[in-house]
Amino acid sequence: MRFGLPFHGWQGRRPWSGIYSGATMAQIVIAMKPGELGHLNCSFGLMTGVQRLGHAVTYLAPASEEVAIRARGFGFRLLQTRLSSADFACDLFVADQTLPAAAVLALYHGYPCINLSTTLPPSREYSPAWSSRIPDDSLPYQAIRNMEALVDKLLVRPARVWREIRTGDGGPWSHKLPGISRDKRLVVALKRLKSMVTLVACPVEFQFRQLGSDGGRSNHIYIDPCVDFSRSSEPFESAWYPDGVVRICAALGSGSTATGARLSRLLLQTMRRRSDWSMVLATGGSVPLGDLGPIPANVHVANSIPQLAVLRHADLMITHCGLNSVKESICAGVPMVGLPIRRDQPSIGARIRDHELGAVTTPHLLGSRKLERVIDHVLSTPRYRENVQRMQRRFADSIEAQTGARLIHEIVGRTAAASDASPGIGAIPPPKPASSRRVDDDLAQSVTTGER
Repeated sequence: MRFGLPFHGWQGRRPWSGIYSGATMAQIVIAMKPGELGHLNCSFGLMTGVQRLGHAVTYLAPASEEVAIRARGFGFRLLQTRLSSADFACDLFVADQTLPAAAVLALYHGYPCINLSTTLPPSREYSPAWSSRIPDDSLPYQAIRNMEALVDKLLVRPARVWREIRTGDGGPWSHKLPGISRDKRLVVALKRLKSMVTLVACPVEFQFRQLGSDGGRSNHIYIDPCVDFSRSSEPFESAWYPDGVVRICAALGSGSTATGARLSRLLLQTMRRRSDWSMVLATGGSVPLGDLGPIPANVHVANSIPQLAVLRHADLMITHCGLNSVKESICAGVPMVGLPIRRDQPSIGARIRDHELGAVTTPHLLGSRKLERVIDHVLSTPRYRENVQRMQRRFADSIEAQTGARLIHEIVGRTAAASDASPGIGAIPPPKPASSRRVDDDLAQSVTTGER
C-alpha cells in the first residue's frame, strides 16, 4: 500500500477518539537518529504498545543497534549506505523528527509518513529550545523572546542543519538531496515535510501552562510519555540504598561532555560531607570511572544504571534535564534537581520550574556548597513532591489510554480505508520508468556520508 499523504487533516484531533475497528495487521517501519540511546528508548516505549495492537514493527537502523532492537522483539532492517524504495516499504513510516532526510525519502518513494518527536517542539509563543525562560505576557519577555528567536533562526538552526546534514553529524542519514530543481516529487516531499503531523512523546500537561491544550502547535499531537517500562525489570541492588538515609538518583545523560565530567566530581565532593545521603550516580560515560578519584562509601558509580528500577526507591532525582529522565522521574513520583547542560535541556528545566516539580540551577558556575543547599531545599519543601505526584497521575492516565499506540493504529486503519477506496488519493505522483529515473538513483546513492 502506497499513499504518500502526511495526514494534513489530523491537526487538533483527539487521538483516542474513534479507533478504526477495521484495521488489520500493518507493517510499520521506524527510523530513529543513530547513536542516540534516549531517542531509541523512547521509541521502544511507543512501539511496544503498537506491537501489542497486532502490528509488525521494524526498525531501519545501523548494525550497532540491532541487538537492542531484536531483544525487544522488533524486526530489523539494516540501514544501508545506499537506500532504495524497498528499504522504506511499509504501510506507515515513522521518522525521528531530527531526521528530516528519512521523512523526505519515505514521502519521495510514495509511502505514508509521520514524525515522532522525542522532545518538546518549539513554538512562536515562547523562546527556543536552548532558552531557560518561562513564557509570560510581560513586554520584557516578549522583547527577549523575539531577540532569541531571531538568533535561533539566523545562527543556531542553520549551524545545526549544516553540522548534521553537511558534515555527517547525523550519521548514515546525513546527505545532500540532489537535483531538487529537476525532480517534482522531491519538491513535493520537501514542502509537505514542514506541515507533517508530529507525535510528541509527552503528555501536553508538561508543556508550559500558558500554551494551552494544544501545546502551541496545531500539527503536533501530544501522546503518552512513551517510557520503556521493560527496563524497570533490570536488577537493583538493595545495598545501594541502606535504611535510614536519603536516597538520591543522579543521572547526567548518555552524551559525553566536559560539563558532565565536572558535575560527576562535584556530586562526589558533595556526598563526602553528607553521610546521611546515599546516591546512585550514572556518569553517562562523561569521564572514565578511574579518573574520578576516591569514591565515597555512600555512592555507587557506573557509566549507566537501571534508572527505572533505582527511581522506584529514590527520594530525589538529580538530572541533566533530558526529557526521558524527567518523564521517568514524574512516572516514579520523584521530585527533581535540574542541572541542564546543552541542547533542549534548558527549556525542559524551565518546564520543571513552571510546574514546580523541583529546583533548577545552571551547572556552569555551580559549587559544591550551593548544590548541597539546592538539594536540601527540594527535600525539605513538600510542594515539590505534591506537584510531581499530581503530574504523575496525569501521566498515568495517558499511559493507561495508550494514546500514542492507539493513534498510530487509527492512522493505519484510515490510511488503508482511503487507499482501498481510491488508491493514490493525494499521493506524490508515481515514479517514472527506470530508464528516466537518473535523479532517483543519484538520491539513493547519496545517503552515504557520515557513517559513525
